Amino acid sequence: MSSINSISTLSLPADIRAAGTDAVKDYKTAVGFEQMLAGQLVKRELWDGTSEVFEHDALGDIVRLEGPAGELRFERDALGRILREAQVVSDEEHIVESAYEPGGGRVWRKTSLGHTEAIERNALRTRQRKMTRDPPERCTKRSAATWNQ
Repeated sequence: MSSINSISTLSLPADIRAAGTDAVKDYKTAVGFEQMLAGQLVKRELWDGTSEVFEHDALGDIVRLEGPAGELRFERDALGRILREAQVVSDEEHIVESAYEPGGGRVWRKTSLGHTEAIERNALRTRQRKMTRDPPERCTKRSAATWNQ
């Protein structure tokens, strides 16, 4: 379903809005948004003729995006937080996994390339300290010192 005219003008870039109604109309037409009845973006046609396709779960969160640059897939928990993200570019897949505390804040993240991030929070649940570890071939003096504190 094409719904170019249903796109809120307020959601467009400020310079397009400031250029007047013809610019807004041209922008909406050029970008060619397609939305489902619920207002979720399912396809975006780009200026070069390529497009990006979006898939959503039952809660409306994006679970997959495919476009000319590659593909992103998200696995989410019941609260919609991203537990696992797969990024595929040129047939090469990389993974980012995350874990969260019961209060919702992320406590660690690791990648298939070997990077790890651990997050400590204070009593107010705000980030207090972040520790990272890179794989040996990417390790710098600074990251090694940060992890070993």
